Amino acid sequence: MVARCWYRAFTSLAASAVLTVPFAAFAGTKPDTSEGCLQEKIEFDGIVPLKYAVVTGQKGDKVPLYRQHPGSCASSDSEACTAAAYVVPADDVAVGKKCDGWSYVQFIGKTRITTGWIKTESLDIRKTVLPFDDGRPSLIGDTEVFVPATIPMKIVRGKGIPVCEAYLQRLNQTVFHWAPYCGRPENDQIPGFERLQRVRLSPEEGLALYQQIKSLYVTGTASLGLGVKNPTAEKHYKYGQASKNWPDAWRLEPAIDLGNDGIPGNIIIWSGEPDGPAPSFPCGVAPGVGDYRETRESPGVQMRQTAYVTSDDYKSIDDSKTREFFAHPSAGMPASQASMSPARFFPTGDSVGFFKFRDQFYFDTFFQGDGWADFEGHREKLPDLRYHLAVLHREKNVTREVCEYLYDPDRSLVPILPAPQ
Repeated sequence: MVARCWYRAFTSLAASAVLTVPFAAFAGTKPDTSEGCLQEKIEFDGIVPLKYAVVTGQKGDKVPLYRQHPGSCASSDSEACTAAAYVVPADDVAVGKKCDGWSYVQFIGKTRITTGWIKTESLDIRKTVLPFDDGRPSLIGDTEVFVPATIPMKIVRGKGIPVCEAYLQRLNQTVFHWAPYCGRPENDQIPGFERLQRVRLSPEEGLALYQQIKSLYVTGTASLGLGVKNPTAEKHYKYGQASKNWPDAWRLEPAIDLGNDGIPGNIIIWSGEPDGPAPSFPCGVAPGVGDYRETRESPGVQMRQTAYVTSDDYKSIDDSKTREFFAHPSAGMPASQASMSPARFFPTGDSVGFFKFRDQFYFDTFFQGDGWADFEGHREKLPDLRYHLAVLHREKNVTREVCEYLYDPDRSLVPILPAPQ
């Protein structure tokens, strides 16, 4: 899956644009328009929806990628007219535009990203629906809170890294039904991604974990809440479940190998009490604003969504594994103050999600911000840190951040809620 070099490799880093595209609009690839087509700048960030194609041909074929459109290539310019790399049959490419029988494509390999011109006849366009709408999440009840739309995201860390550029395309070609920090929908329309199955916990399963989660935050030990009865919590939890409101929880099936070590583990994702306080407004809504729409000056309500490792039967939380995978390395404190970190559980971020890309598992989260540090113990004074989405990868018992994206709250979804009287 890596672009093969004949002379020297050339890469293209997907740049970030600021164009907002309604999810119903679809630009697709551009028609043949000779000179005008050639001059048009193409970004492979997904803000303008892309087409995807599979390279065709016989086994062993090497399909060349040209730096410059062959039709406009001067014979005296030997470097520009030379194919610098090639792809092979069954490789996936993103198609930016088509001009006079040639397509300008991006190939995301294992270690680098390559762009170039390829004969259109060598491509078989995939049947994808982009932007992709996975539907309104069941987690927000029966009422649609926002007008569904795409939300442009900007990459700020990991430019040129295959998984980071691919996830940028996924984020920007996904229809959101709520703010990104309220959860990222599934989208397997982008080559390389696989859908993860979310199975909602039953009220009985959730209630069995409720006190354990509360104990983990209060005492630092989830097992102290095992078997503890709390009539008030039970009443609140059952009411929330009956009204299809918070709190809510689900598991991923089958179990995922988040450590990428061949050992799958059971993971649940919990949103709402006792993980965090129950909000008086839906996640993403800006209280006190005339139309409830979030802006940089009027932040939306955030609902904490955290992950936990459980036993095989999902009835008890594994304290050690949960801390190993999901605890903030310095409990949210700056790196210089890490020794002062409290013993209680402090999650890496406030909105944990998971995805699988090319046989590797990742988790992402928005940072808490508001004075708390990022994953590496820095930027605690950055005002917009709460809008930064980090992608983390764990391998050989080490978790590291590989990608980061920035959400602009001034491009938030439009609420459907009636304006206050």
